[in-house]
Amino acid sequence: MNVQTAAEFTIPGLETIKAYRLDSQAYVSKSQLCLATRNHKNTQPLDTWLDAAANPSDTKGSQSFPQDFDAGYRTAFIPRTTGFVEAHLLNPMTAYQWLLHEADNRSAKVRERAMKLIISVGAVGFDTLVKQACGLEYSPAASMQEWFKLQPTHETAEPINQLKEVLVGLGYKDRTKRMGELINEFFYNRLPVEVFNQCKELKREYYAKHNTWCGPSMFQCLSADVQQQFNVFAGAALTLINSNKDKLLQFNTREIIQALDRVFPRYRVSYVPFANY
Repeated sequence: MNVQTAAEFTIPGLETIKAYRLDSQAYVSKSQLCLATRNHKNTQPLDTWLDAAANPSDTKGSQSFPQDFDAGYRTAFIPRTTGFVEAHLLNPMTAYQWLLHEADNRSAKVRERAMKLIISVGAVGFDTLVKQACGLEYSPAASMQEWFKLQPTHETAEPINQLKEVLVGLGYKDRTKRMGELINEFFYNRLPVEVFNQCKELKREYYAKHNTWCGPSMFQCLSADVQQQFNVFAGAALTLINSNKDKLLQFNTREIIQALDRVFPRYRVSYVPFANY
């Protein structure tokens, strides 16, 4: 097997996790992720979690992975002063999903470490931080066309539906103005304003052409990459809700939305004001 050498970089603000560049791609180390959340380098828990994603079953736990989840890893040599060490590398989005998974761990210490990491990456985002540390240009959408499909598809808005189910359990009613505002706050308000406006314009164009609103949803108009980002929004929101479930009551989602702002900032407001951090 031909194992390549990866270059190592420091990620500003993250002490235990390094960034690695290999074939113009950015990665992080499996063992360092475990050290950051479990306080040891034994990757067995992470490997078990990845194996569940790579070999899904009908069990409830296997349903929590986003569509097109990348459970693979790459092996590389990392230069050291006395030679080389072997490292197993994950892409940053998979690593971030692991942090969200750990934030729901049974151990309070593991949850605390994971949430500290999630919040520390702040508005920039883990994927961006890793790529920037590797010196790679990061532009999630170089043009407006990259945000949208050429033709809308018919998939269900699963990340939105999952969060709606939890919100209904908290006492909110579906198909109401307030539920629409909440969905905007958790999802659509975290898209650039011009992208959100284009979503609405596509709906208006459909109405003008067909004289009905019963067309594709805004979610169905978005590109697969943006839909994947909605999975990440939902995962972070559900993690924050689950970690505060004991004290969370109806009409008390403001703190959750504002906490999510520290990881994925909103570009506009529906009714929850921006927090002063």
